[in-house]
Amino acid sequence: MVALDNDKVNAREKVQCPALVALALAASSAALGGCSLYKDAPADLGPSATSFVEDMDLPTSRPQHIDLLFVIDDSPAIAPYEDAVRENLPRFADTLDEFQGGFPDTHIGFIAGDDPVLHGGSGVTGSYIESVPHLVGPPDQNFTDLAAAFRSLGDLGAAGSPDQPLLATAVRALVDSRNGHFRRPDADLVVVVIAPADDHSLASIDTLAAQVALLARPPRVVVAGVITPGAPRMTAFLDSFPNRSSVVDIRHEDLTDSLLLFRPSLGTEKISSPCMQGALVDADPTAPGLQPICAVSDVQHLDHPEQTEQRLSACDVTGSARPCWRITVQPEICPIGSQLALEVLRADFAPDDDHVIAQCEVE
Repeated sequence: MVALDNDKVNAREKVQCPALVALALAASSAALGGCSLYKDAPADLGPSATSFVEDMDLPTSRPQHIDLLFVIDDSPAIAPYEDAVRENLPRFADTLDEFQGGFPDTHIGFIAGDDPVLHGGSGVTGSYIESVPHLVGPPDQNFTDLAAAFRSLGDLGAAGSPDQPLLATAVRALVDSRNGHFRRPDADLVVVVIAPADDHSLASIDTLAAQVALLARPPRVVVAGVITPGAPRMTAFLDSFPNRSSVVDIRHEDLTDSLLLFRPSLGTEKISSPCMQGALVDADPTAPGLQPICAVSDVQHLDHPEQTEQRLSACDVTGSARPCWRITVQPEICPIGSQLALEVLRADFAPDDDHVIAQCEVE
Protein backbone atom coordinates (compact mmCIF):
# COMPACT_ATOMS: atom_id res chain seq x y z
CA MET A 1 0.00 0.00 0.00
CA VAL A 2 1.45 3.33 -1.00
CA ALA A 3 2.11 5.89 1.68
CA LEU A 4 -0.58 8.53 1.49
CA ASP A 5 -0.45 11.12 4.24
CA ASN A 6 -3.86 12.42 5.26
CA ASP A 7 -2.23 15.55 6.67
CA LYS A 8 -0.83 16.36 3.23
CA VAL A 9 -3.99 16.09 1.16
CA ASN A 10 -3.66 19.24 -0.92
CA ALA A 11 -6.97 19.18 -2.74
CA ARG A 12 -10.23 17.42 -2.04
CA GLU A 13 -13.20 19.04 -3.69
CA LYS A 14 -16.25 18.27 -5.75
CA VAL A 15 -16.55 19.65 -9.26
CA GLN A 16 -19.30 19.19 -11.82
CA CYS A 17 -18.25 17.67 -15.13
CA PRO A 18 -19.29 14.97 -17.66
CA ALA A 19 -19.61 11.58 -16.04
CA LEU A 20 -16.36 9.69 -15.58
CA VAL A 21 -18.13 6.53 -16.71
CA ALA A 22 -17.27 7.55 -20.28
CA LEU A 23 -13.62 7.55 -19.27
CA ALA A 24 -13.93 4.19 -17.55
CA LEU A 25 -15.36 2.65 -20.73
CA ALA A 26 -12.89 4.32 -23.10
CA ALA A 27 -9.97 2.30 -24.37
CA SER A 28 -7.84 5.43 -24.47
CA SER A 29 -5.74 6.31 -21.42
CA ALA A 30 -6.73 9.96 -21.85
CA ALA A 31 -9.02 11.49 -19.28
CA LEU A 32 -11.44 14.36 -19.22
CA GLY A 33 -10.18 17.78 -20.17
CA GLY A 34 -10.98 20.21 -17.39
CA CYS A 35 -11.61 17.41 -14.89
CA SER A 36 -8.26 15.63 -15.02
CA LEU A 37 -4.60 16.28 -15.54
CA TYR A 38 -4.66 14.01 -18.55
CA LYS A 39 -4.29 15.66 -21.95
CA ASP A 40 -5.73 14.93 -25.40
CA ALA A 41 -9.19 13.96 -24.22
CA PRO A 42 -11.22 12.06 -26.83
CA ALA A 43 -13.56 14.24 -28.83
CA ASP A 44 -16.60 12.04 -28.13
CA LEU A 45 -17.05 10.93 -24.57
CA GLY A 46 -20.43 9.35 -25.18
CA PRO A 47 -23.79 10.46 -23.85
CA SER A 48 -23.77 13.69 -21.93
CA ALA A 49 -24.25 13.35 -18.18
CA THR A 50 -23.61 15.40 -15.10
CA SER A 51 -22.10 14.12 -11.88
CA PHE A 52 -19.84 15.15 -9.07
CA VAL A 53 -16.17 14.26 -9.04
CA GLU A 54 -14.12 14.09 -5.85
CA ASP A 55 -10.56 15.30 -6.52
CA MET A 56 -7.55 14.26 -4.46
CA ASP A 57 -3.89 15.26 -4.60
CA LEU A 58 -1.95 12.89 -2.36
CA PRO A 59 1.83 13.33 -2.06
CA THR A 60 3.65 10.05 -1.52
CA SER A 61 6.84 9.53 0.41
CA ARG A 62 9.79 7.17 0.26
CA PRO A 63 12.53 6.32 2.72
CA GLN A 64 15.34 8.81 2.99
CA HIS A 65 18.76 7.79 1.78
CA ILE A 66 21.43 8.28 4.45
CA ASP A 67 25.19 8.00 4.03
CA LEU A 68 26.65 7.71 7.52
CA LEU A 69 30.41 8.06 7.95
CA PHE A 70 32.14 7.33 11.26
CA VAL A 71 35.58 8.92 11.62
CA ILE A 72 37.39 7.27 14.54
CA ASP A 73 40.68 8.45 16.00
CA ASP A 74 42.91 5.35 16.08
CA SER A 75 45.92 7.12 17.59
CA PRO A 76 47.30 6.18 21.03
CA ALA A 77 45.06 8.92 22.45
CA ILE A 78 42.01 6.67 21.96
CA ALA A 79 43.46 3.89 24.15
CA PRO A 80 41.76 4.98 27.43
CA TYR A 81 38.40 5.07 25.59
CA GLU A 82 38.86 2.08 23.30
CA ASP A 83 36.80 -0.36 25.37
CA ALA A 84 33.95 2.15 25.75
CA VAL A 85 33.89 2.78 21.98
CA ARG A 86 33.76 -0.97 21.34
CA GLU A 87 30.85 -1.33 23.75
CA ASN A 88 28.96 1.48 22.01
CA LEU A 89 29.35 0.16 18.47
CA PRO A 90 26.46 -2.32 18.77
CA ARG A 91 24.42 0.38 20.50
CA PHE A 92 24.79 2.57 17.41
CA ALA A 93 23.44 -0.36 15.39
CA ASP A 94 20.48 -0.74 17.78
CA THR A 95 19.72 2.98 17.47
CA LEU A 96 19.42 2.68 13.68
CA ASP A 97 17.24 -0.41 14.01
CA GLU A 98 14.87 1.54 16.25
CA PHE A 99 14.11 4.20 13.64
CA GLN A 100 10.39 4.62 13.07
CA GLY A 101 9.43 2.65 9.98
CA GLY A 102 12.41 0.34 10.18
CA PHE A 103 16.00 0.41 9.02
CA PRO A 104 16.50 3.21 6.45
CA ASP A 105 18.12 3.11 3.00
CA THR A 106 21.63 3.48 4.32
CA HIS A 107 25.33 3.26 3.59
CA ILE A 108 27.48 3.11 6.74
CA GLY A 109 31.25 3.36 6.58
CA PHE A 110 34.13 3.60 9.05
CA ILE A 111 37.51 5.24 8.56
CA ALA A 112 40.51 5.94 10.77
CA GLY A 113 41.33 9.58 11.43
CA ASP A 114 44.43 9.45 9.22
CA ASP A 115 43.26 7.11 6.42
CA PRO A 116 40.44 8.02 3.99
CA VAL A 117 39.91 4.44 2.76
CA LEU A 118 36.91 2.68 4.28
CA HIS A 119 37.82 0.03 6.80
CA GLY A 120 36.39 -3.36 5.85
CA GLY A 121 35.80 -6.26 8.18
CA SER A 122 34.22 -9.65 8.67
CA GLY A 123 30.50 -10.21 8.35
CA VAL A 124 30.10 -7.56 5.62
CA THR A 125 30.34 -8.00 1.87
CA GLY A 126 32.36 -5.01 0.69
CA SER A 127 33.93 -2.17 2.62
CA TYR A 128 30.77 -0.57 4.03
CA ILE A 129 27.39 -1.59 5.42
CA GLU A 130 24.54 -1.30 2.94
CA SER A 131 20.80 -1.73 3.39
CA VAL A 132 18.24 -1.09 0.64
CA PRO A 133 14.61 -1.51 1.76
CA HIS A 134 11.81 -2.60 -0.57
CA LEU A 135 8.13 -1.92 -0.34
CA VAL A 136 7.41 -5.63 -0.62
CA GLY A 137 9.74 -8.24 0.80
CA PRO A 138 12.90 -8.02 2.88
CA PRO A 139 15.61 -5.39 2.27
CA ASP A 140 18.79 -6.09 0.34
CA GLN A 141 21.57 -6.11 2.92
CA ASN A 142 25.23 -7.07 2.71
CA PHE A 143 25.39 -8.25 6.31
CA THR A 144 23.61 -10.78 8.49
CA ASP A 145 24.10 -9.21 11.93
CA LEU A 146 24.19 -5.42 12.08
CA ALA A 147 25.68 -5.22 15.57
CA ALA A 148 28.45 -7.65 14.60
CA ALA A 149 29.11 -5.63 11.44
CA PHE A 150 29.51 -2.45 13.52
CA ARG A 151 31.91 -4.21 15.86
CA SER A 152 33.99 -5.52 12.99
CA LEU A 153 34.20 -2.34 10.90
CA GLY A 154 34.47 0.08 13.81
CA ASP A 155 37.20 -1.62 15.85
CA LEU A 156 40.23 0.27 14.54
CA GLY A 157 42.64 -0.12 17.43
CA ALA A 158 44.99 2.51 18.86
CA ALA A 159 48.15 2.13 16.78
CA GLY A 160 47.57 4.93 14.29
CA SER A 161 49.60 8.08 13.89
CA PRO A 162 49.27 10.88 16.47
CA ASP A 163 47.79 14.31 15.75
CA GLN A 164 45.35 13.07 13.13
CA PRO A 165 43.75 15.34 10.48
CA LEU A 166 40.28 14.04 11.32
CA LEU A 167 38.19 16.48 9.31
CA ALA A 168 40.40 16.60 6.22
CA THR A 169 40.42 12.80 6.20
CA ALA A 170 36.61 12.78 6.34
CA VAL A 171 36.38 15.08 3.33
CA ARG A 172 38.85 12.94 1.41
CA ALA A 173 36.95 9.76 2.24
CA LEU A 174 33.72 11.15 0.79
CA VAL A 175 35.32 11.76 -2.61
CA ASP A 176 37.90 8.96 -2.72
CA SER A 177 37.23 6.63 -5.68
CA ARG A 178 38.64 3.73 -3.67
CA ASN A 179 35.47 3.85 -1.57
CA GLY A 180 33.31 2.88 -4.53
CA HIS A 181 29.71 4.07 -4.44
CA PHE A 182 29.61 4.76 -0.71
CA ARG A 183 28.75 8.43 -1.16
CA ARG A 184 25.51 8.98 -3.08
CA PRO A 185 24.67 12.47 -4.36
CA ASP A 186 20.98 12.11 -3.49
CA ALA A 187 21.55 10.88 0.08
CA ASP A 188 21.54 12.81 3.33
CA LEU A 189 25.05 13.00 4.74
CA VAL A 190 25.86 12.29 8.39
CA VAL A 191 29.43 12.51 9.69
CA VAL A 192 30.21 11.31 13.23
CA VAL A 193 33.72 11.99 14.58
CA ILE A 194 34.81 9.92 17.59
CA ALA A 195 38.04 11.35 18.95
CA PRO A 196 39.49 12.35 22.33
CA ALA A 197 42.10 14.54 20.60
CA ASP A 198 41.38 17.64 18.55
CA ASP A 199 41.50 17.85 14.77
CA HIS A 200 44.94 18.52 13.28
CA SER A 201 44.04 19.23 9.66
CA LEU A 202 46.10 21.89 7.90
CA ALA A 203 43.08 23.57 6.30
CA SER A 204 41.06 26.16 8.15
CA ILE A 205 37.81 25.16 9.83
CA ASP A 206 35.87 27.45 7.49
CA THR A 207 37.36 25.67 4.49
CA LEU A 208 36.64 22.21 5.88
CA ALA A 209 33.05 23.12 6.79
CA ALA A 210 32.47 24.54 3.32
CA GLN A 211 33.85 21.39 1.72
CA VAL A 212 31.53 19.18 3.75
CA ALA A 213 28.55 21.41 2.99
CA LEU A 214 29.26 21.15 -0.74
CA LEU A 215 29.00 17.37 -0.60
CA ALA A 216 25.28 17.65 0.16
CA ARG A 217 22.89 20.53 0.34
CA PRO A 218 23.29 22.12 3.81
CA PRO A 219 19.81 21.13 5.06
CA ARG A 220 20.85 17.56 4.31
CA VAL A 221 24.09 17.53 6.29
CA VAL A 222 24.31 16.54 9.96
CA VAL A 223 27.60 16.41 11.85
CA ALA A 224 28.25 15.02 15.30
CA GLY A 225 31.25 14.91 17.59
CA VAL A 226 31.96 12.36 20.28
CA ILE A 227 34.85 14.39 21.61
CA THR A 228 36.59 15.89 24.59
CA PRO A 229 34.63 19.04 25.49
CA GLY A 230 36.43 22.22 24.61
CA ALA A 231 38.51 20.87 21.73
CA PRO A 232 38.75 24.18 19.84
CA ARG A 233 38.86 23.03 16.22
CA MET A 234 36.23 20.33 16.57
CA THR A 235 33.96 22.68 18.49
CA ALA A 236 34.33 25.37 15.82
CA PHE A 237 33.59 22.85 13.09
CA LEU A 238 30.41 21.64 14.79
CA ASP A 239 29.33 25.22 15.42
CA SER A 240 29.56 25.79 11.65
CA PHE A 241 26.40 23.67 11.28
CA PRO A 242 23.85 25.33 13.59
CA ASN A 243 20.83 23.16 14.34
CA ARG A 244 22.49 20.35 12.40
CA SER A 245 25.21 19.32 14.84
CA SER A 246 25.49 17.59 18.19
CA VAL A 247 28.22 17.02 20.76
CA VAL A 248 28.61 14.10 23.16
CA ASP A 249 31.35 13.86 25.77
CA ILE A 250 33.53 10.88 24.87
CA ARG A 251 33.72 10.07 28.59
CA HIS A 252 29.99 9.30 28.70
CA GLU A 253 28.89 5.70 28.99
CA ASP A 254 26.30 5.96 26.20
CA LEU A 255 27.56 7.69 23.05
CA THR A 256 24.48 7.09 20.87
CA ASP A 257 22.98 10.51 21.61
CA SER A 258 25.23 11.73 18.81
CA LEU A 259 22.69 10.16 16.43
CA LEU A 260 19.60 11.84 17.85
CA LEU A 261 19.57 14.72 15.37
CA PHE A 262 18.99 12.54 12.34
CA ARG A 263 16.26 10.30 13.64
CA PRO A 264 13.73 11.29 10.99
CA SER A 265 10.40 9.55 10.59
CA LEU A 266 11.65 7.10 8.05
CA GLY A 267 9.00 4.87 6.59
CA THR A 268 8.60 2.10 4.11
CA GLU A 269 5.61 3.57 2.28
CA LYS A 270 3.33 2.30 5.02
CA ILE A 271 0.62 4.91 5.15
CA SER A 272 -2.99 5.35 5.86
CA SER A 273 -5.07 5.68 2.70
CA PRO A 274 -7.25 8.77 2.33
CA CYS A 275 -10.93 8.38 3.04
CA MET A 276 -13.65 8.94 0.48
CA GLN A 277 -15.92 11.74 1.56
CA GLY A 278 -18.71 11.31 -0.99
CA ALA A 279 -20.87 8.30 -1.83
CA LEU A 280 -19.20 6.58 -4.76
CA VAL A 281 -21.18 5.97 -7.92
CA ASP A 282 -21.41 2.27 -8.88
CA ALA A 283 -20.62 1.75 -12.58
CA ASP A 284 -22.66 -1.48 -12.65
CA PRO A 285 -25.24 -1.77 -9.86
CA THR A 286 -26.32 -5.19 -11.17
CA ALA A 287 -22.89 -6.71 -10.55
CA PRO A 288 -21.85 -7.86 -7.08
CA GLY A 289 -19.83 -5.40 -5.06
CA LEU A 290 -18.95 -1.80 -5.83
CA GLN A 291 -17.48 -0.85 -9.22
CA PRO A 292 -16.13 2.65 -8.54
CA ILE A 293 -15.54 5.05 -11.39
CA CYS A 294 -12.13 6.59 -10.76
CA ALA A 295 -9.16 7.97 -12.67
CA VAL A 296 -5.93 7.52 -10.71
CA SER A 297 -2.41 8.40 -11.78
CA ASP A 298 1.15 8.88 -10.57
CA VAL A 299 2.28 12.43 -11.31
CA GLN A 300 5.91 13.40 -10.90
CA HIS A 301 7.10 17.03 -10.62
CA LEU A 302 3.55 18.28 -10.29
CA ASP A 303 2.91 21.74 -11.78
CA HIS A 304 6.43 21.98 -13.18
CA PRO A 305 7.42 22.05 -16.87
CA GLU A 306 8.96 18.57 -16.55
CA GLN A 307 5.73 17.09 -15.13
CA THR A 308 5.12 13.47 -16.15
CA GLU A 309 2.12 11.29 -15.55
CA GLN A 310 1.42 7.56 -15.50
CA ARG A 311 -2.14 6.27 -15.52
CA LEU A 312 -2.75 3.53 -12.93
CA SER A 313 -5.12 0.66 -13.62
CA ALA A 314 -7.68 -0.66 -11.17
CA CYS A 315 -6.46 -3.72 -9.27
CA ASP A 316 -7.83 -7.10 -10.16
CA VAL A 317 -8.96 -9.54 -7.49
CA THR A 318 -5.40 -10.60 -6.66
CA GLY A 319 -3.82 -7.14 -6.86
CA SER A 320 -0.77 -8.71 -8.46
CA ALA A 321 -0.40 -6.39 -11.47
CA ARG A 322 1.14 -3.43 -9.67
CA PRO A 323 1.02 -0.49 -9.43
CA CYS A 324 -2.76 -0.47 -9.28
CA TRP A 325 -5.49 1.18 -7.24
CA ARG A 326 -8.51 -0.08 -5.34
CA ILE A 327 -11.20 1.15 -2.98
CA THR A 328 -11.44 -0.81 0.26
CA VAL A 329 -13.35 -0.64 3.53
CA GLN A 330 -10.97 0.57 6.24
CA PRO A 331 -12.93 1.44 9.39
CA GLU A 332 -9.75 1.82 11.45
CA ILE A 333 -8.66 4.67 9.16
CA CYS A 334 -12.03 5.99 8.07
CA PRO A 335 -14.39 5.58 11.04
CA ILE A 336 -16.95 8.06 9.71
CA GLY A 337 -19.22 7.76 6.67
CA SER A 338 -18.75 5.04 4.12
CA GLN A 339 -15.42 3.94 5.66
CA LEU A 340 -14.05 3.58 2.13
CA ALA A 341 -10.45 4.52 1.38
CA LEU A 342 -8.22 4.68 -1.68
CA GLU A 343 -5.22 2.36 -1.74
CA VAL A 344 -2.41 2.21 -4.28
CA LEU A 345 -0.64 -1.15 -4.30
CA ARG A 346 2.96 -1.12 -5.49
CA ALA A 347 5.71 -3.61 -6.14
CA ASP A 348 8.27 -0.99 -5.09
CA PHE A 349 8.42 2.53 -3.73
CA ALA A 350 6.75 5.40 -5.54
CA PRO A 351 8.96 7.53 -7.79
CA ASP A 352 10.66 10.58 -6.34
CA ASP A 353 8.54 13.72 -6.04
CA ASP A 354 5.41 11.70 -6.74
CA HIS A 355 1.77 12.64 -6.22
CA VAL A 356 -1.15 10.29 -6.56
CA ILE A 357 -3.83 12.24 -8.39
CA ALA A 358 -7.26 10.63 -8.05
CA GLN A 359 -10.72 11.54 -9.28
CA CYS A 360 -13.73 9.44 -8.39
CA GLU A 361 -17.35 9.95 -9.40
CA VAL A 362 -19.60 10.51 -6.41
CA GLU A 363 -23.29 11.20 -5.93
